[in-house]
This record gives sequence, C-alpha cells and structure tokens, in this order.
Amino acid sequence: IVPDLEEVVGSQEGSIGHSEKRLGVLNQQLNYAFRVFIRILCVHFQPFVMLLDDLQWADVASLELMELLVTDIENPAFMAIGCYRSNEVGDSHIMSKIRRDLRDKSERSDVVTVTEMEIGNIDKDAVNQVVMALLAIDDPKLTQGLTDICYQRTQGNVFFLLAFVSLLESEGMLSYNLGMFKWVWDENKIKEETASTDNVVALMTKKVNQLEADLSEILQLASFLGSMFDTKILRLVYGKLHHHCDGDDAVEETFLEKAGPSSFRWVHDKVQEAALSTVSKSKLKTLQYHIGTILFRSLAEKERDSLIFVIVNLLDSGAGLSEATNIDIAKLAAKAAKIAKELSAFNSAAKYATIG
Repeated sequence: IVPDLEEVVGSQEGSIGHSEKRLGVLNQQLNYAFRVFIRILCVHFQPFVMLLDDLQWADVASLELMELLVTDIENPAFMAIGCYRSNEVGDSHIMSKIRRDLRDKSERSDVVTVTEMEIGNIDKDAVNQVVMALLAIDDPKLTQGLTDICYQRTQGNVFFLLAFVSLLESEGMLSYNLGMFKWVWDENKIKEETASTDNVVALMTKKVNQLEADLSEILQLASFLGSMFDTKILRLVYGKLHHHCDGDDAVEETFLEKAGPSSFRWVHDKVQEAALSTVSKSKLKTLQYHIGTILFRSLAEKERDSLIFVIVNLLDSGAGLSEATNIDIAKLAAKAAKIAKELSAFNSAAKYATIG
C-alpha cells in the first residue's frame, strides 16, 4: 500500500505466512495496522487530511478501509475528503452503501461528521467569467455571444469548456490580432463549424485526430499503459515500433502532465479514453497483445511486477494466441492474483485467478 515505507522499516517479505492464515484474519490485521499507522501520523500532523480521488473506481477493500479510518474514535485529528462521479455510482455500488452507513452513524452519534457537497457544472455567468479571464477582457457584454456558444457546446463542464476554447484557437476560429491587441472571433463561423457534442471524449478525439501522426500514435500507445506511466516504458513500447519518442510534446498539447522527473500522467481520464478511442477497432486487440508482449519480454522481473496488472490485461485481450503463449499468460495472471490478494484487492484477485 505504501511502497516507499520499505525504506524506513526495511523489507517485510516473508514476515507473514500468508498461506497459513485465513484471508479474513489477514484483512483484519491489515486494517488494524493501517489504523495505527494513521494514528501515529496524526500525532505529528494535526489535522491530518487525506484526499481520495476517483472513488468510483476503488475496490471494496479500499473503501472498507477508508470507512474504518474515518470512524476511528481514537483518532479525532483525521479528516478524509473523498471525490467521486455520482453518475458512475448507482444505489448498488459499494460507495453508495458506505456513504449511507457513514451518514447514519453521523446522525446517530458524534463518532463521525459527514458533509456532502455536490459539484456540478458551472452556470452561464460563470462560463462568461472564465471566457473573460482567458481572453483578458473586462466587459462581459463583449464575450456574451461567444459564451452562449461555449455554454451550448459544453453545458458548463469546466474541463470541456477549456478544451473547447483551446480547439477554437487551434483551428483559427479564435485568434489574437496583433494590430488591434485583442482576441477576435466570428460567432457565425464558430456556430457553423462546431457540432454540438454531449461528451468530452468526442471533442478530445477530434483534437487527437488533428495532431501530427507521430504524436497521435504516442498518445494511442500511452493510453494502453494506465493513468500514469514512466517515460522509459513509453519509449520502450514506441521504440520497438519506431525510433523516437518524446512525451513532452503531449504535455505542451495539454494531454499529459509531468508526474515526476521521468513520469507522466493523463490530465484527465477522458483524455486517455479519447486517445484510446482513436485506435481502429480492427487493430485494437492486436495492438493490445503486441504492447503486452513487448512489456512481458523486455522488462526485468521487478519492473514487470510493478506493471503486472496492466500487462495481464493487455495480453488477455489478445486474440489468436498460441498454447505456449497462453501458458505464459496463465502463469503471469496467477502471480497477479497472488499480488492482488496480498493487497487485499480480493475482487481483482478473483478476476486474475480466473484468467490464470
């Protein structure tokens, strides 16, 4: 859960006999240890605030652990902020159940205090404020026409709005006039040349398709590597197919952002989804298998283990595999299942055990 902690406490490999204990006992031990760990941190940092994003994708074990942390009566200095997409969390989702449980505990006692905030799209006036700020214009009347178009196309989705304005600029429908020292645009032209879209993927897909071929392919390959990836991995995959790879160009185009000295992450999961959607359906499975094979054969065991879930998912998506290759995938999937079990991600463990 906290890999860097090994530098402080040393390797704990083999200290717990997993095969000799029931999964329920192991899960209780993990929960207790993590609760004590957070209590210790809270002694030195008060208040201690933990921000958890994209909870709609969290596994059951992680969400149950979060519930234990926020209801720990011996740790009043702990505060958790959880963010999730309500449109992806139905009543049957584990996140909904935990939210209801926490709300009930909050109403019945003072063990936990729950505050819920719904962050939706911004209204037209706020969109106008954003457009004014982007174009350095003080008079809201001057941007109202452009704002009306932006709001109609984006419905006030902030990320969508910024992407839409960027698209207008890149296509020459919004430009800076050096002679007049101001931004200029033709509202009628924008209305005619921009189709109304109901999701950010369609807009970002269009933007990806307008890139140079090399950069577009880099983004396509990167979309298979997860939400965050190392530069070395991207160069390895791209280098096997071509000769040069530079993710910095994708950063300049606002598709990726630096996550560290040698790593990138997508600025938004919808951008990753858009890049993946530009891959031809006829080539998708072949490319997934090809990338998975490159990673499986080229990486050292330790590096491969850090990407084991990505590699197994890619190889499992391949079609027309030989029996020998299937055996390799089965062995790797079995190892992925074991790692997932050790992480208390039991649903994922079951998935990979089925593949193996």
